[in-house]
Amino acid sequence: MSHIISSLTFFAIFCALWQTYSTAETLLYRVSNRIFYYGRTPLDWVSANEECEKLNMVLVSVRSEQENQDLWTFIRPRVISAWNGGYNYQEDGQWRWIGNGEVLNYTNWSSSEPINRSSNKNCVQILRGLLGKWLSDSCTVKKRFICEFINNKE
Repeated sequence: MSHIISSLTFFAIFCALWQTYSTAETLLYRVSNRIFYYGRTPLDWVSANEECEKLNMVLVSVRSEQENQDLWTFIRPRVISAWNGGYNYQEDGQWRWIGNGEVLNYTNWSSSEPINRSSNKNCVQILRGLLGKWLSDSCTVKKRFICEFINNKE
């Protein structure tokens, strides 16, 4: 009898582990010299960046068309839209990256974007359906997000 119970216990544990590992999604991804973290829990923009900081990362910045393409390829199978690190909270009206405060030199705004500051759409999201185009949105909206860690050793 104890042999049957042991076998059933082993089988139950095996099934639980199989289900866990066969459905688990990897959250860290490497593209070129960058490591991305995919935040699956929707958070507002500030909370998303705080979550990134807990991992010694920051909301992703995009400095070129190639980087935007890499990011779009990364999010396309996972999510409709995701926060990136772009924001516009400064009095000068410039859009900047949260990681280093630099002004956005490369942009991939969708047509008629960004919406002007008076609309309170001060944070940037990247969209899957618009081939990686960006939209401004209210920073209080909860979305999934992408963090990055840049490996400067390469």
